Amino acid sequence: MMLEPTAVDHWGWNGFFTYVRLQEKTSISELQEMLVAFRAKYFPNEVEHLREEGRWSGDDLPFRYHLQPLTNIHLDTEVSGEPPPSNPLYSFILGGIALVVLFIACINFMTLALGRSAGRAREIGVRKVVGAKRRQLMLQFWGESLMLSLLALAVGLALAGLFLPVFNQMSDKTLQFEVMGNLVALMALLGLVLITALLAGGYPALVLSSLRPVETLKNRLKLGGSNVLTRSLVVVQFGLSMFLLVSMLIMLSQLRYIQTKDLGFDKEQVVVIPIRELDGQRVLRLFQNELAARSEIAGITGINNAFGHGRSEWGFMHLGEERHVHVYRAETNFLEVLGIELAAGRDFDPNRATDSTHAVIINAAMARDFGWTEPVGQVVTGLYPDDLSRDPTVIGVVSDFNFRSLHRPVEPMMLSLSMAPINHLLARIRPGDMSAALAALRATWGEVAPDVPFTYKFLDDDIDRQYRAEERWSRIVGYGSFFAILVGCLGLFGLAALTVAGRTKEIGIRKVLGATVSNVTGLISKDFVWLVVVAVVLATPAAYIVMSRWLEDFAYRIEIGPGIFLSTGALVLLVAVLTVSYQAIKAALADPVQSLRYE
Repeated sequence: MMLEPTAVDHWGWNGFFTYVRLQEKTSISELQEMLVAFRAKYFPNEVEHLREEGRWSGDDLPFRYHLQPLTNIHLDTEVSGEPPPSNPLYSFILGGIALVVLFIACINFMTLALGRSAGRAREIGVRKVVGAKRRQLMLQFWGESLMLSLLALAVGLALAGLFLPVFNQMSDKTLQFEVMGNLVALMALLGLVLITALLAGGYPALVLSSLRPVETLKNRLKLGGSNVLTRSLVVVQFGLSMFLLVSMLIMLSQLRYIQTKDLGFDKEQVVVIPIRELDGQRVLRLFQNELAARSEIAGITGINNAFGHGRSEWGFMHLGEERHVHVYRAETNFLEVLGIELAAGRDFDPNRATDSTHAVIINAAMARDFGWTEPVGQVVTGLYPDDLSRDPTVIGVVSDFNFRSLHRPVEPMMLSLSMAPINHLLARIRPGDMSAALAALRATWGEVAPDVPFTYKFLDDDIDRQYRAEERWSRIVGYGSFFAILVGCLGLFGLAALTVAGRTKEIGIRKVLGATVSNVTGLISKDFVWLVVVAVVLATPAAYIVMSRWLEDFAYRIEIGPGIFLSTGALVLLVAVLTVSYQAIKAALADPVQSLRYE
């Protein structure tokens, strides 16, 4: 591999990952201090040069090497590379969704237990009369809940094993189903089953077991589906469903926004070809010469790190302050091929020999960061602390464009013709026959490097890949919302059935007195509709606060307006009304004679 001297001989080059294997019981702090002497060995005059130039006045070293344990890299979002690190936030999101759905299921169990409380109350009264103790009744109810939870665990494990490949594909993971062989995971699941059983069976175990036999047998209790606790549980479960649904819609809206936002350059119809271990400059020249006459190819240029393929961030001192600039090694036609607008100055000129060594183009963000009102002609000092003669001059300024993901604002950036090797070719294809253009690129590669496989990607795909995590997790939150609403509707459906059963005689009397089907349906539905309205009202501020915090991770983001809450609330309300209306209409259409014979 032919690299430029900058990459091979310059100790300030940080374009590579460096791994250090330590002996056991090595003191990290002592090794960290040894790295200070290590840098001083290869930068002997660094501090003196910086102080002479007025770019450093501190007593400590301007730069330090730092060690990071390899096991910490996977969840460190500041680390770049392939594959990209995992954001621990989404692990908490996934676990939170699972707990929310499970909590809604527990609420459903308690809600239905409340709805069936009248029938169970009589059972409890009879059991107490024949000598049952409260402790025995509590164990019975919690035992029933535990058996159901264990059965649910078995069904859940079967479904998890069945749908694990689908989840791996959706989340871009390679998880394996090894619960039974993992003692820690198994104990955690059993603990979760126990907590679920205690929570779901808490009401019947603690409340129903305390009822007095005289009251239960005389039917003096009114513990049906209309008490305060039941209504509160309905509000909680639909509030959680509303929260998940709003979160999913905001994620989708943000994802659509970042995928359609103007980045400041034309990312469409651009093919990215990695150079690998080849001489990038030589490969670029051969491609340009061979394909210059092809009508399908609008232009070919080169860069060290194509956008979406990592970055090269340089740190140096400017006027006594540490600065960080993203430095890209580009070609003279780079701006033209990508359609980047030049705001001031001029572009690189291939006929000027000094442009390849002493000229750079910066973006407007760097000019602002450096305090330059007239950046063209300014000298960028401090790029090479050990070689001050190489400080380049700014010849042009480009308008800010998003060369990194929209999670970050546009940061200072510099284009140079010599600061790094070319690692990627960028070929712009004219609209039309894409297959012919790719065939031409493949054939040319075969002539340049016949023993190296030809691989390529599209620039727009590389850029969109930066948001794959948001895309995957919006789908996962969407499925979580679906299951939450489904489970909530199942509970509401059962509670409505119990409510109708408790008001059978009332419905019959109303029909005899002239009530229509719509009157009866509205009478039963309104008791649940206002509960859902309360749930929507309570969930709205919670969803707004949480999703506003989530959007803070994006430098460019949507504004959360009232429309998304109104539409989502209307959807949740519609689903609840349809769920209850079935039971209400069924009761309204029943023969009143049969209703009056009830009990």
